[in-house]
Amino acid sequence: MIGNGKVLYCPSFPDSSLFSAAQFSNPLFMSTDNYGDVRDSMLFNPHVVDPSELTPNAYMRLYPKSSSIVPGKLFGMDSLLAMTNVPGGYFSTLPTFSLNTFAHYPSHGFDVLFTDGSVQFVQSIPAFNYLPHLHQENYTHSQLFNYLENP
Repeated sequence: MIGNGKVLYCPSFPDSSLFSAAQFSNPLFMSTDNYGDVRDSMLFNPHVVDPSELTPNAYMRLYPKSSSIVPGKLFGMDSLLAMTNVPGGYFSTLPTFSLNTFAHYPSHGFDVLFTDGSVQFVQSIPAFNYLPHLHQENYTHSQLFNYLENP
C-alpha cells in the first residue's frame, strides 16, 4: 500500500548507517542485507497492554486493531536500538548517540507519529535523559512514550 518503501527510512541517516535505505539498495531498493533481512528505522505500534507484567499476554500490542486506537497517543517513532552488523546477523544495543545510530543527532529529538495521523518532531530532555535507563529495572518504554506524548 506504500508507494515508495523509502518512507520507512529516515533520510537523516548517512548511507553508512545500518538504518539507511542505502543498506537495502544493492542491487536495487528494496533488497535484503547480507543476512536476508530488511529493517527500517521506525518503531511502529510500540505500546503494550501492561509493560509492568512479565506474562506473554502483557506484551500484546495495546492497539491490535484500528478500532482500538486511543486518540493522541504515540503510534510510531524513531527506532530505539543501535544495530551492529556482526558475523551471522545483527547485535542490538541501546543507542550510542551518533550520526549512524540516532536519527536526529545531534538535536536529540524524535519524529513521533500519533494515532490521530499527525506527526510531530519532539525535543524532550526528559525523554532523551531516560533512554540510557530503558533496560534497567523499573524503567519502561511506556514512561518514555509518556514523555514524548506530553512534551
